[in-house]
Amino acid sequence: MSVKARVEDAEHLWAAGRIEGAWVQALIAAAATSRKRYPKSEKKRDGDAFKSFICDITHTIVTGEPNGPSPQYLRFHTATRANPRKLEDVLYDELRCNLVHEAELKEVGFSDSVLKDGQLEATLNVPTEGRAEIPDFWVLHLILAIKTAPENHDLDLELKVGHDHFRLGGRLFGRSGVAGAWLNGQVRPWGFSLDGRVQQDARRGYDFKFDADVRDWLRTVRRWMLETPSPGERL
Repeated sequence: MSVKARVEDAEHLWAAGRIEGAWVQALIAAAATSRKRYPKSEKKRDGDAFKSFICDITHTIVTGEPNGPSPQYLRFHTATRANPRKLEDVLYDELRCNLVHEAELKEVGFSDSVLKDGQLEATLNVPTEGRAEIPDFWVLHLILAIKTAPENHDLDLELKVGHDHFRLGGRLFGRSGVAGAWLNGQVRPWGFSLDGRVQQDARRGYDFKFDADVRDWLRTVRRWMLETPSPGERL
């Protein structure tokens, strides 16, 4: 299993309307990424590494825009600014631990998002005490932050070769998301064919196919070789 697999699971669960499941997978991927950024050799506990990573990506979680100022510290205060509630604590202590260890939501829930003018909107309500609600679609922002984390840039390649065919495929997991491409080649009685596909994330994919009939070309080459005199014959 890998961070990439957890992210893909989270995206599939979100698309299927299983919000809690999407958050579980995204939070697991965030925890794994936090350990890449803050390894145990730095003597950070798992929770401390997770919270530091959340501060690093707070801008993306809140705005949905990568590459913002980092770290940021989001605090929820009362009018007297006493006893603030911290976003990193909400996501780790109150959300991640409850979902992963107890399989249920307690102190934190998700507000349902609606689509308005092409943008998802939902309520953010985090009192200093009591039940909080965060936008359900923040999981998509969390996934984006995980994808764009430098620690997760990765390239998978696959090559299969047979006696008359081959397949070359790969996926790049990086700053722009997950991009994939594959190319098939097949030897035919009359020549060869190539077909493949290129796609980035959920955007439109592009298919292509190329057939090469080399019979006429081979006949021309054979005739030219037979008709061309050897150097000795020229003399």
